[in-house]
Amino acid sequence: MHATPTDAPETAAPRRVTGPSAQAPAPRPCPVCDAATGASESPAYAACGACGARVSLVPEGSYDADYYYHGPEFDRRCRARAAVQVRHLRRLRRAMGSAAPDGGPLRVLELGCAKGFFVEAALAAGYDARGVDLAEGAVAEGRRRGLEGHLFTADARGELPAGCGSEFDLVVAWELLEHMDRPASFLATAAKHLRPGGWVTGSTPNGDSSWLRLLGRTWHGFDIPQFHRVYLGPESFATAAEDAGLAEPLTLSATEPAGDFLVKNLATGLARRWFGSDSRPLRTALAAGLALPALCAERLAGHLPALAGDTLLFAAQQPSEVPRSPIAS
Repeated sequence: MHATPTDAPETAAPRRVTGPSAQAPAPRPCPVCDAATGASESPAYAACGACGARVSLVPEGSYDADYYYHGPEFDRRCRARAAVQVRHLRRLRRAMGSAAPDGGPLRVLELGCAKGFFVEAALAAGYDARGVDLAEGAVAEGRRRGLEGHLFTADARGELPAGCGSEFDLVVAWELLEHMDRPASFLATAAKHLRPGGWVTGSTPNGDSSWLRLLGRTWHGFDIPQFHRVYLGPESFATAAEDAGLAEPLTLSATEPAGDFLVKNLATGLARRWFGSDSRPLRTALAAGLALPALCAERLAGHLPALAGDTLLFAAQQPSEVPRSPIAS
């Protein structure tokens, strides 16, 4: 989770777009495949009829200090999310069949590490993990928790600090791809830090989610188009990966733990659709009734072909002998 001049972290406070600013201008070409786009479920997004991407039509927001959460409760959530991300990475690795060439621990670089909660969890899980972020304060806080030598202040688009290393087995980016106006450029940048045969992996909200199809314009992902610039599905991710010079693109879907995300998101979407309200008591009552079915759906989402989860897990491989994409330069 990081902040750069062109992208920003999942640590964002959701600023829902309402009123005139949510009204969409004319659709623009798809930033993934350059095909024409048309109307989508939300007036703030266009849909690509070729690759299926949902593309924001709202001007990009400002990633100022008010964008970030800083409180201990949010840190607790980030720490819990990091444990989920380690499980996501384990699932992706099973699909990739990845292993370190020398048989040692996999060398992992996280782009946008923020305070280092994923790096910390990855180290505990046996990875040789590093993280980079532009936010000096977040990196400093992570170092104070014992991650000195593992977190670095750096712009991943350039050279990494000497102590960080290079040619990683895995470069991970959790919930960053949706902040990119040009996903292929970001993937190509991430691939610069891989060894030949290494993998770019991560997660992004799923633009082909069953919940998006169920909730339509009330889907929670449509709330912040000024920050979430594009939503990819399996087909659009494969297109972006190919344009970045990567091979073997794969995607899996998942739904985050029900108590944290699924129940909240479903309750909010249904409250808006059925009652036209964001009332907290109403959302709480709906969440209580949804808890058990949502828990069942969480366990099934991403494992049944007809039920695509709200989170898209992705991976693509740096070819061993193919020159890197010119997009990265």
